[in-house]
Amino acid sequence: MTRYPAREPSILLTPLYGPEFTAAPERTYEHLRASYGDCAPVELAPGVRATLVLSYRAALQVLRDPVGFRRDPRPWQHTVPRDSPVSGTMSWRPNAMFSDGDEHRRLRSAITDALGQVNHGALRRDIVAVADGLIDRVAAQGRADLMTGYALPLLMMVFTRMFGCSDELAERIMLGVQRLFDGSDPAEANRVLDETMQELLDRKRGAPGDDVVSRLLAGRARLSDDELKHTVLVLMGAGSEPAANLVGGALVELLTNADLSEGLSGGTVAVDAAIDEILWRRPPMSNYGISYPVRPYPLYGNLLPAGEPVVVSFAAANADPAAAGRDAGDDRVGNRAHLAFSSGAHACPVPSMALLLAATAIERLLERLPGMTLACPVEQLPWRVSPFSRGLSALPVTFPPAPVTARQHVPVAAGPPEPWAPPAPRVRSGVLAALARWWRGE
Repeated sequence: MTRYPAREPSILLTPLYGPEFTAAPERTYEHLRASYGDCAPVELAPGVRATLVLSYRAALQVLRDPVGFRRDPRPWQHTVPRDSPVSGTMSWRPNAMFSDGDEHRRLRSAITDALGQVNHGALRRDIVAVADGLIDRVAAQGRADLMTGYALPLLMMVFTRMFGCSDELAERIMLGVQRLFDGSDPAEANRVLDETMQELLDRKRGAPGDDVVSRLLAGRARLSDDELKHTVLVLMGAGSEPAANLVGGALVELLTNADLSEGLSGGTVAVDAAIDEILWRRPPMSNYGISYPVRPYPLYGNLLPAGEPVVVSFAAANADPAAAGRDAGDDRVGNRAHLAFSSGAHACPVPSMALLLAATAIERLLERLPGMTLACPVEQLPWRVSPFSRGLSALPVTFPPAPVTARQHVPVAAGPPEPWAPPAPRVRSGVLAALARWWRGE
């Protein structure tokens, strides 16, 4: 396997980390677009340089050229310290995300076969049941944190059903993936995730069921144990990160964008169409789709170095003034030409499932808790620090107290809620699983 040497530093690199970038990444993208055009040199973490693709046309070219770009990072990753904050996210794993050609098609087919058997009607009923239970917990209180008290536990409980795993395992996977994207001790996060995946596979071999993991185990792709572990990881873990960001980002947009919220409340805009507009503005994965040029690659006047990471900024490409839909008065409701789910051979295999989850979760909140407002200025919302993912660590809201549903086994938490204060970046291990047990009345 060819190994590419690290490129000698010669120009000033813009960091995609630190408080300035985290507070307002869109300012960084616009500065880079004005300075460099279609793509720009950046630093993903100290000492980790890359090219950030900024324009819509360049993003499509990179994403749709599997000959000029490869997803396997192994020729490059030896140049990065193992304790680098981005090593856990960018290092090779034996799954579809990091493979090419026939190997990618085989691994991706295992995913599409397993997820293709998920009944969307039953999935929606599960989402509604879990969402209503979580809303009942806070409805009478008049305030809530919609990340730690709604989006994250909702995803965990829905995923436990889809993947046939316990609440504790689902929480370990979700929080482990958050640590990878946030760059918090990637070696420890990888160790915990590997142990958790092995435990899940052992359990499902002993007690298979009607779930995604059992279908992967019995699938025609005949995945190895390592491939199984890392395929479940990319589905359950990497699936939860964008989904949580989508729900949180969509709610922020609805709570701060009067035109969109009025369209929803007035019935002129459907929730799924509104989410398409939100995906233009707030793609849940801001910068990803990482690939590596096979040889020096000309891209709209730039020459991308062979073997150096090329990161597609879905956020910047969607905001490109030349992007599809930007010429029609900026009204993109229902326009699905955005790149929030990527494009090409490595695009999200089941965007409809992510949209179903987000739309249903948001519909239940809007129906059950009308009159929601942010409990703090939008500028004070706490965003997690990551060059790849744009996600909230908390989303505090207030609303007029509302009745619970008729489900008698779902209690309402007693007493007034604690005043909101900016939380730590991660949920404490065990909290989400404990909430799930409480919600079931266990």
